[in-house]
Amino acid sequence: METNTASVICQQLDCGKSGTVSNTESRLKGAPNWLDIVKCRPHDSTLWQCPSSPWGQNKCDDGEVALITCEQKNVALKGTATQSSQYDSYGAAGNAIDGNRNTKYTGGSCTHTKQDSKPWWRVDLQDVFTVTSVTITNRGDCCSERIDGAEIRVGNSLDDNGNQNPLCAVVPSIAAGESSSFQCNWTMGRYVNVVLPKPGILTLCEVEVNGHDSSGYLPLRLQGGNRMCSGRVELWYEGSWGTICDDLWDINDAQVVCRQLGCGTALKAHGNAAFGRGNGPIWLNEVKCWGSELHLRDCPHSLQDHRTSCSHKEDAGVTCEGENYCAALSLSAWISVVSTV
Repeated sequence: METNTASVICQQLDCGKSGTVSNTESRLKGAPNWLDIVKCRPHDSTLWQCPSSPWGQNKCDDGEVALITCEQKNVALKGTATQSSQYDSYGAAGNAIDGNRNTKYTGGSCTHTKQDSKPWWRVDLQDVFTVTSVTITNRGDCCSERIDGAEIRVGNSLDDNGNQNPLCAVVPSIAAGESSSFQCNWTMGRYVNVVLPKPGILTLCEVEVNGHDSSGYLPLRLQGGNRMCSGRVELWYEGSWGTICDDLWDINDAQVVCRQLGCGTALKAHGNAAFGRGNGPIWLNEVKCWGSELHLRDCPHSLQDHRTSCSHKEDAGVTCEGENYCAALSLSAWISVVSTV
């Protein structure tokens, strides 16, 4: 397997834009190897578009499994930081995104607030990113317990200084001078906050935000169908899954959804909650795709902010031709994806 193929897989799984390939043993002994001699081209956007040997026709054994490592970046390094207050000249907010894990406060690489009613620190990533994890390095020369109970929040709102954005994780504790990583479940946002929801002092010696650029990107999934390539269309936005209103929804819109999900050609565009009513917000309305777009983000639409005349009885859905794509569920038998910093 070549690097081009690894990069296509990483992008399709929303795990960054590049990857490296190595060999490993199958995690599931005896499982079928579906694909061999896969050679993705620069214009391929999904694995299903890449030339390969016929499905299931290969001479691979359990020792010939492709291990793909998708590369994530510390996107905080190019951001700007602020905090609720600053204790002294050593404790500037920007110290937590200087790329230095020095845990000695007088070394000038840690932040330090005053005693605040709800101390917080925030980095503005300058764009919307899909955040996979956040790594925090705690102070090593004093007061390691100050981080206990801190909340990591990721989102696009600056209400309450960003401290009401979707919750990524709660920090139980971090040993003095140590670093701990917290998974954020692919949360999208421009702002990453670390906030103590109680009176105290907040000190951080490094905050690394691992993820990739997702400005304008709208991750999709299909729910309620009897196979993976049909169902109610849901998209991830502002930290939660929501639905699409069926106003103006037609086969051109369905074509783009099916293409983005690697499910082949669209067979039908459904309205009136044909796959059941969804929950949560209705994020999109009046989608007007031409049918040639690669992603739903490229189509004209009305992006809602919890304010819409639509209800979930108008949830949009699709049926794609991708019956054979169900075999993709078995790809975990030969592809292991590992996210690294």
